[in-house]
Amino acid sequence: MPFQNRVTPGGDLIAVADRGTLTGNRGVLHDERGRIVRRVAVRRWITCVLVFGDRHRVVMTAKRYTHLFFLAEATALAAGHRPCGECRKPDYRRFRRCWAVAREMRDPPGAEATDHVLHHERALVDGRRKTQPLEAGTLPDGVFVDWQNGA
Repeated sequence: MPFQNRVTPGGDLIAVADRGTLTGNRGVLHDERGRIVRRVAVRRWITCVLVFGDRHRVVMTAKRYTHLFFLAEATALAAGHRPCGECRKPDYRRFRRCWAVAREMRDPPGAEATDHVLHHERALVDGRRKTQPLEAGTLPDGVFVDWQNGA
């Protein structure tokens, strides 16, 4: 039985056998049996490469952060995660530059400022993720659409 640590574009955690192309975390979300008991534990939601240096960790270790897996970067971004500034430094720098352009900022923000905004934007309202109805023709390429209870 797979762990409930695969992230959907909506940020939900599901148990499927699909392998991910990225890993990441939101803090400790699981109990000593590996069961997910909370949606979020920290404000900093990041995505990391699957292999970095000589680091090796056991997934779902008690009292250690919950390893999450993403099918693709688009899924991670849609779920509200950002690239790690250590293992994905070039992606993180590009993310910061794009963030600044999209928000008409002179300088790219640091991690703390970005994480503060992302944390607010991905917050649940009455137990559901905030969405915004838009005309299909106005959407940019690559967005996820919530359609009939799925992305």
